[in-house]
Amino acid sequence: MFEKLNFYTDHFKGSFYRRNIRSIGNDLSMNVDRAMPKNISEAPLFRLPPEINVFHMIAFNMHRNYRMGEHFVCPTQMYNKIPGHEWLVFKDRVTDSQIEYAAKYQDRPQCFSKDKYFLNTFRLQNEAECKAFFDRINSPEYKELIKTDPLQYIIKIGHGVHASLGVFLLDEKEETTLRKKYGDNGENCGKVQQSLLAQTYLGNPLLVNGRKKLDFRAFLLVASMDPLIAYYHDGVMRVSFHDFDKNSTNRAIHITNTHMSDEEVEKAKKEGKTDKEIEQMYFNCDAWMFTTLQKHLLETGRIKDPNWLENSFRPQIKKIMLHLLRMSEKHLLKMPNTYELYGLDMMIDENLNVWFIEANSHPLLNGSTKEKAVLFTKMIEGMFDIMFAYYKSRMKRYLLLIKEMQDEPEENKPLMRQYWMATFKEASKNRLEPEFPISNRNTWVPFIDRNRKGADAYYGLLPEECIDD
Repeated sequence: MFEKLNFYTDHFKGSFYRRNIRSIGNDLSMNVDRAMPKNISEAPLFRLPPEINVFHMIAFNMHRNYRMGEHFVCPTQMYNKIPGHEWLVFKDRVTDSQIEYAAKYQDRPQCFSKDKYFLNTFRLQNEAECKAFFDRINSPEYKELIKTDPLQYIIKIGHGVHASLGVFLLDEKEETTLRKKYGDNGENCGKVQQSLLAQTYLGNPLLVNGRKKLDFRAFLLVASMDPLIAYYHDGVMRVSFHDFDKNSTNRAIHITNTHMSDEEVEKAKKEGKTDKEIEQMYFNCDAWMFTTLQKHLLETGRIKDPNWLENSFRPQIKKIMLHLLRMSEKHLLKMPNTYELYGLDMMIDENLNVWFIEANSHPLLNGSTKEKAVLFTKMIEGMFDIMFAYYKSRMKRYLLLIKEMQDEPEENKPLMRQYWMATFKEASKNRLEPEFPISNRNTWVPFIDRNRKGADAYYGLLPEECIDD
């Protein structure tokens, strides 16, 4: 338990992720990977070697087929899924949480404002909000506005789709489709149960490389839910292949995620572009690090601070992650030996404000460029360095507790049951023991640790008057 991690994973055998896992510990997964037939991968009686201490899965949620704490995720094991995480990754549930959270702080805007970090959103399955949306798009002000600025909203499917497939521009064609479904004046609001969101379109994005839009992904590691402990890591920028035109109906101009980039590359191949030209496309649009953006902004005179990343950009991202966790945490299973990695997609406007787009569980990590391979390798190694440190700390406390139980006279043991249960629960709470520190080479940065008191628990990101945990 204290020497090496024993992994059980379903990542593809030759994948970037699994190669990294095998360099960190022992792969006990045998022939398990995402290519397994479904009737095998989801069989409840699939054998799990008891020496496994890390379940790191992607394709299927084992807690739907096995009982946590009984069949797997015993005290000597960890699991990379936090049941309830749909409240972090489903767009509709994030919106539900955000609206409730904003109402809580409506008289304390210094704590959280609904107009900062999260774009205004109408939930069309909510009758009142649906009617308010149709009042908006039927208003004279809106009709006048779209004459010169036609793209005001994006329609999103609330959950169940990924890779931009559930995102639609509210252009004339999409508006006609909505009106057929909900009625010209929203007469069917409250009757249509499909989870759809109408979200404000960010029409003033930061443009780079001339006039190209970009978004970015940063990474969140929820290392513990008991107590809440979270870490931040830099991610990657994704630049559009096209010049920005807010009046265009070409989705590739407005959506800059990896799926859209792959579609553009496939299109370029069909058009006969050479391998060198395609490689240059990737380099221009898929190889930007956070430091690349800072360098670009300094060179173009958009910023003057050479430490802009640390002083402005990263704190905004951490605050988004902090609020996302605080608004959703009541739905997440409070179990000490679960953890999860999330990729958060965000955008930057022309005033360098950061806006949340969505969170993704089991984010894609690959080494498609040299820079990304280095970044993601450090991330994976650092994640397991953190989780192993907390794991060994828990194991030390468990062993001390077992020794204490063994030393107790037999006649006292029946009377001590409640004491042992309470002591075990306390020993399970995540905190680092001095002999198991996190490596000083680790590139993850803590920003929440509720072992700390008051504002220190949030590393100064949240004022004291906002802390009512």
